[in-house]
Amino acid sequence: MTETQRSDLNCLLNTIGPDATIESVKRPEQGNHKDTTVVSLSSGQTVVVQASPAGTDGQNDLKTEGALMRAIAAQTTVPVPEVIAAPTIDTRQYLVTEYIPGDDLHKRFVSIPEATRRSIARSVGEILASLHEVFVFDRCGSLTTSDASEIRVQNGDVPARWLSAHAIAGIDRLPAQFDDLADRARDAVEHGRPTSDAIRLYPWDLRPGNAIVRDGEIVAVLDWGGPIAAPVGLSIAKTEHMVARWYGGNIDGLTVAFRDGYRSVRGYVRPTQAERIAAVAHAAVDSKGVVTRPGYPERTGDRAIEFHRASLFDALSSP
Repeated sequence: MTETQRSDLNCLLNTIGPDATIESVKRPEQGNHKDTTVVSLSSGQTVVVQASPAGTDGQNDLKTEGALMRAIAAQTTVPVPEVIAAPTIDTRQYLVTEYIPGDDLHKRFVSIPEATRRSIARSVGEILASLHEVFVFDRCGSLTTSDASEIRVQNGDVPARWLSAHAIAGIDRLPAQFDDLADRARDAVEHGRPTSDAIRLYPWDLRPGNAIVRDGEIVAVLDWGGPIAAPVGLSIAKTEHMVARWYGGNIDGLTVAFRDGYRSVRGYVRPTQAERIAAVAHAAVDSKGVVTRPGYPERTGDRAIEFHRASLFDALSSP
């Protein structure tokens, strides 16, 4: 860390407490679009500091992410880190949260016993259903927050039109290796509809890799950036894909466990083909069109393409 970066961190921590001083800093191995640092303070407290350019882009809006985390903590039993501060300093947004110790499921999910994997899959189903019970919207679109911390839809649309546009955007980002499947996928989503007009919170990155566990129990769910309001079936399709298929193993067993967990809270909604195609397409590439790396050890290159193609083919083959 440079002296300038350390100075910026000290200025930020002074907004939390005037006596906060840095003992050590650490960069997590898993990075994302945000600049993330784990900071140990002289008080013995450890915090996570995230930073991104200030702006209205949902992917970089840490103010909205902080407001959503506070709402989740206040209105559900979903375990999320406590939000300590979410200031904007100069041209940078910051989100400071408590540090939750535990095992990173991104690395551990493939090696833990099958019964534990199913238990975690069921827990993720319960978490998603709990969020769907509480966060209800009347339009689809990216979420933002007001000065009063009210979470609302920005430039919303009706479910069928929004789903079609969202799915096409994901398909259009697929690389050339998907060209033989892309036209079929576009045709399927162009005339497709959501399974329900119910619009709920869509935590598009809810997956084992963003969960912290201790003794086989999820103790924290991380990364709530870029939240969306979307048809309930899309949210189910994407999360089910990330839980049951992304890391391999007993896909059928993990799918059943996830659905059982969801049903323990509210009625399960079976996603339509258009929702499954949209979920797979957006899982295959990130917002910059870079092919994602499923599993652990992470698949890259041709192996990643093979996984995503097989997932898209299955979505196209299912009614």
